[in-house]
Amino acid sequence: WMARSEWTVIAMLGTLKAGAAFLPIDPVLPDDRISYMLQETAAVVLITDMNEMFRAMGVFSGHLIALDVQMADLDTDDTNPQVAVAPADLAYVIFTSGSTGKPKGVAITRGNFNYYLGWANQYYFYNSSGFSFPFFTAVGFDLTLTSIFSTLMRGDTLYIMGGNETGDILHEIFDQGSNIRAVKLTPSHINLLPFLNIQHTDVSHGSVGGEALTIE
Repeated sequence: WMARSEWTVIAMLGTLKAGAAFLPIDPVLPDDRISYMLQETAAVVLITDMNEMFRAMGVFSGHLIALDVQMADLDTDDTNPQVAVAPADLAYVIFTSGSTGKPKGVAITRGNFNYYLGWANQYYFYNSSGFSFPFFTAVGFDLTLTSIFSTLMRGDTLYIMGGNETGDILHEIFDQGSNIRAVKLTPSHINLLPFLNIQHTDVSHGSVGGEALTIE
C-alpha cells in the first residue's frame, strides 16, 4: 500500500523472496475498497510508507511495516533466503475493477507468472537487454507488474516516473533523451500522444492492451 516508488518494487521483491504472496494496493482507492481487498485475501502483513501509515492503521489491524523508515533498522544479509517454493505457490493476487459488480481477486501462481514473463521477454524483446522500461501506471494494474518484472528479469533499467498527470508523464516517457526504449500502455494513452508535441522519441517497442486498438 504505497504510491509508485522504488519502495514498491523492493516490497514486491522482498515478499516473493520470503516465499509469500503480495497484493498490490493503490493509495488512490477509497478506504472501503482497500478494506474489502484486505479482508478477501486474509492479509496478515501490510507494507506501506510513512505517507500512508496513519491511514492504513484505520483499516488494517494486522502487522504494519513502514518500509521507507524501518528498512534502515533491519539486519542486512546479501544471501538469498533458503525458502522452499513451488510453481503452484501463490505469487500475487490482483483485483478486477469491479465494473460489473464487486471486485474479484485473481490469484496468480509463481509458475504461471514466471512462464508469462519468460514468454513476454522472448516474444517482445527476443530475450535481449537494452530495452529500458517505465513504471508509470497504478500498482494494481497487471500491465504494471509486467513492466516491473519483465524489465528486471532482462537486467534492464526500470525508470520510476513521478507525478500524477498522465499527459506530463507520457511526454517525459516519449520525449527524446528519456533513454526509455519500451513501454506497455493502453490505447487511451496512445490517443493522448498527438496532443503532446513530441517530435522525436527513443521508444522503439510498444506493447498495447486493455482496450480495443483502432487503426488510428
